[in-house]
Amino acid sequence: MATIELGDLSERTATPGAAPELRADRLLTRVVAAGLAVLCAAGLTGSGPPAPPRVHELWSIPVRDGDYPYLSADAALLSRVTDAGAELTSYDLGTGRVRWATLTGPESNWLIPDDDAHRIYVADGARTYTAGSSSTGYATSTVVLDSGTGAVRWRHAGQALAASGGTALFADWDEQARVVGLHLLRAADGTPVWEHPIAPASLVLPPADAPGTGDLIAITPSGTMTALRYADGVPLATRKVGARDQPPWMALVRDGRFYDIVPGTTTSVTAYRSDTLAELWRITWPDSDVILNDCHPVLCTLHAGLLAGLDPATGRARWQLPRADAYPIGGGRLMVTRPDTTSSTVVDALTGTAIGPQIPGSVLGGERPGGELLVTRAAGYPELRTAVSLLDPATGRTRLIGSMPGITTGCETVRRYLVCGRENNRLTVTDAG
Repeated sequence: MATIELGDLSERTATPGAAPELRADRLLTRVVAAGLAVLCAAGLTGSGPPAPPRVHELWSIPVRDGDYPYLSADAALLSRVTDAGAELTSYDLGTGRVRWATLTGPESNWLIPDDDAHRIYVADGARTYTAGSSSTGYATSTVVLDSGTGAVRWRHAGQALAASGGTALFADWDEQARVVGLHLLRAADGTPVWEHPIAPASLVLPPADAPGTGDLIAITPSGTMTALRYADGVPLATRKVGARDQPPWMALVRDGRFYDIVPGTTTSVTAYRSDTLAELWRITWPDSDVILNDCHPVLCTLHAGLLAGLDPATGRARWQLPRADAYPIGGGRLMVTRPDTTSSTVVDALTGTAIGPQIPGSVLGGERPGGELLVTRAAGYPELRTAVSLLDPATGRTRLIGSMPGITTGCETVRRYLVCGRENNRLTVTDAG
């Protein structure tokens, strides 16, 4: 046993016939020594269970080909086909306890969780339209579940496109995968806020920043663009922009602007006001391989081996970097990853300046308490593990907080939880708080 030095506690030799000494410092020393002895005994005997490591697995479930996992604010949702049809099961993120399981139709389809309204919009009646080499999937109806109980609250024709602010935007499709009608419905019971038929549109685009406000854009295959007010569906403006062979799948509505991208032998990006459709600026590149991405507070374009951050108001390039992928992580920061590396860098979105050193591994999105992000990377030999670190977006610096056994096949973050696939076909939930 280790010795704890407490000083000389031996008695002094008393003078014969003299009264024993009673000293305050002697009493204090004995009290302190007794207290330390109690603490020492408690520590050495392990009177309480040790705290779990910061990163530790909570639960896992097997997944099969054809199973589709989704995440909400407090649950893992797994859609799978059973003998009785498609079943959606809700697992409590913290414990793995099955909250509910509900049959949603004959086959497994995509869904939209709306945590604010406690609703889950599950597509039903899936269809696929194929023209040439492209295919478009859509749904003819939607089943709406209570996210807390799994009970079916209501059903409605059409497919849910967006949900926010206690409402959901639904679209009706024709057999050529064109939107021919729009409905804004109350999330609580499906009561219509407004319903409008529209000219057959190959694209209907709600605003990315706040689906419950602002304007939405519809574009027909012949090239007629229409702006509609989200709150009541009233058409605000129309503009002819030319026929489209394919809908602009990278187009974006944000902050009162519509960013349209038209690829071809040359590729153009045009910004319009989302209410009046007045053109604000246009950039054309002699390049057919252009990618447009929302890097709020800038627009990111990827072309000619360069990643550029554009000023959304003017289209002017604020900065350029070598070809890389980028996405916003909040606080005016971007996460930038070169395709030929296994590391990332935090970058100031307005200047393109790197913040902090390169970060080895995969940086995961998702909100966490305190605004930090999680980073995972393979580590360890011969016992393979996945190291987990915390990233401070403000400084770009990381600190190791633990590891998980094995190698993950993709992870997502939900608050303090790390939800990952594993090489043994399991969905695993880990506490990384």
